[in-house]
Amino acid sequence: MQRTAHIRCGSDIRESLKTAGVAGDFFEWSDPLSRGPVPEGLDRAALRRMRADWMASHWGDDPAQILEKLEAQDAALDRLDSYDRVILWFEHDLYDQATLMGLLDLIGYRSNLYLLSIDRHPNHEQFIGFGQLQPGELAQLVGSETKMTQTQVDIAREGYALYRAADPAALKAFAERPDTGKALPFLPGALMRHLAELPSESNALSLTERLTLQALDDGAETPGECFRDLVRKLDPQPFLGDLMYWEDVMRLAKADAPAFAPLPENWRSPVALTAFGKALLNREARWTDRNRLDRWWGGKRLTGV
Repeated sequence: MQRTAHIRCGSDIRESLKTAGVAGDFFEWSDPLSRGPVPEGLDRAALRRMRADWMASHWGDDPAQILEKLEAQDAALDRLDSYDRVILWFEHDLYDQATLMGLLDLIGYRSNLYLLSIDRHPNHEQFIGFGQLQPGELAQLVGSETKMTQTQVDIAREGYALYRAADPAALKAFAERPDTGKALPFLPGALMRHLAELPSESNALSLTERLTLQALDDGAETPGECFRDLVRKLDPQPFLGDLMYWEDVMRLAKADAPAFAPLPENWRSPVALTAFGKALLNREARWTDRNRLDRWWGGKRLTGV
C-alpha cells in the first residue's frame, strides 16, 4: 500500500481530509512568507529566529513557542523520503505561492513530489482557497495532482532568491518570463500581487492600504467590513488572513497622522476616514508627508519619511 503525505501551509484542511477519508499523513508547513522579513544572506535557522521574533512582535504570542513550531515543521520534512507520494496543497494566491517557493527551496526536488494547485472551483463562484471547500470537494480533487519536475523546483528556487533579494525590477522581469508561468502557472500573478504591496508613486500606500481606504469611502464602517469588502470584491487577489490584515489596519490608524479614526479596539469598532485619509485616497497627499514608513517587503525593510 502506498504511503502518502499531504503538505499544506496551514491546518485548514487537516480535519476535512480526515472526515472525507482521504488517506495519508498531514504535515503543516505554515511560515507565512508573504509577510515579514525574508532577507537574503541568512540560513534557514537564522531566518527562523528572525521570523519568530517578528511574528511575535507583530501578531502576538511567545517568540519561543513560534520558533519551536517552525523548527518542528522543518524537522518533520526529513521524513518525506519515507513516503511514496507527497502532495503539496497550495492554491493560487500570494500567501500560498510565497510559502510554496520557500518550501521547495528548502526540500529541493524529490521524485515523490506532486502538486495540487487550483485557482477556481466549479461549486464556488469566488474561490478563495482550499479551506472553504467541503470534505467531499477536497476528496474529489485527490487524483488531479501532477508530478513535479526538476524545472518547477528550479523556478521556485530562483523566484524565492529574487523574492528575498527584493529588487522590484528583477522580480517583475522574472514574473513576466514565459518559463515562469509555464512551470508554475499561478506564481506570476502572485508575484505581481506582491509587487502591488510596494508603496505607490501616488500616495506611498500599498494596494492593501489603498483598498482599505477605498472600502471606507464606499461605505464600510468597521475594520471587519473593510476586510469583508477587500476579500469579496475589491482585492484582485486576496491573500491575507484576518490576523495579517489587522496589522495593516493598526498601521493606518496608529500613525502620527492616521488615515482613519478613532483607533479601533476590535473588528466591530466604528471608524471613518480622516481628512488626511481622504487626501491619500484622492492622491492629494503621500503617507510619508506626515508619517514614517517602516515595514518589510520580501527581503527588504522599507523605511523612510
